[in-house]
Amino acid sequence: MIVVSSLRRSGSSMLMFALKEAGLDILGDKYFNETEQKKEGNLNGYWEVDDICTNTGLQEKMDGEAIKIMFEALSSSKPELIDKLVFIFRQPRKMLSSVYKYNHIEHKDIFICKQAVDIIDALSWTLYYNKQFRIFFYEDIIAKPRQEMKRLIKFTGGDSKKAIKVIDKKLDRMEAIGDNSEYIDLLEDIYNKLKNNEINTVIAQRFQVMEKARQLMDNFDKTR
Repeated sequence: MIVVSSLRRSGSSMLMFALKEAGLDILGDKYFNETEQKKEGNLNGYWEVDDICTNTGLQEKMDGEAIKIMFEALSSSKPELIDKLVFIFRQPRKMLSSVYKYNHIEHKDIFICKQAVDIIDALSWTLYYNKQFRIFFYEDIIAKPRQEMKRLIKFTGGDSKKAIKVIDKKLDRMEAIGDNSEYIDLLEDIYNKLKNNEINTVIAQRFQVMEKARQLMDNFDKTR
């Protein structure tokens, strides 16, 4: 099974669409238990689940098939059901701009800090279970679709020429937010480290980030 994973509003649906056009089978509702509520994904009805485990109806490996989950759910997934992981990251200020446009975020600092925790947890889980993975960046895909789609399809299988046709430069139309905070700086620092392939350095920040999250929650509880 191939899992596409990211933070929300970071391009995971775009990659799912590319994989579908490339010829991969996209896991759908036929794999859910009858008692499990079906959860519809984002773009074109792709299916998104809270985690990859047997209680979502995924009883065995699905070779060569793809599904999408968010970073926050990856560490709850059963590693034996996952063969390959495709991660996509988006420039944080553009990602947040898209999130704020389409979602109501009441406590922005807490939300942003949680995004950093989710990134670190997803990467830690992946390295701990020694999973095959590739990291992609939204802006690189838009700027160099041929190069990036060839790299994707070399990893997942499929037809790269068909995948390339999915990518449209108009997809990068979101303006970056102008807000400033130490938590946005933290997300940007993680993003830049990943661009430089400093994955272990990002993971090493876990305790620092968790402490920031704890302090935020403590302050929030005091003001309630």
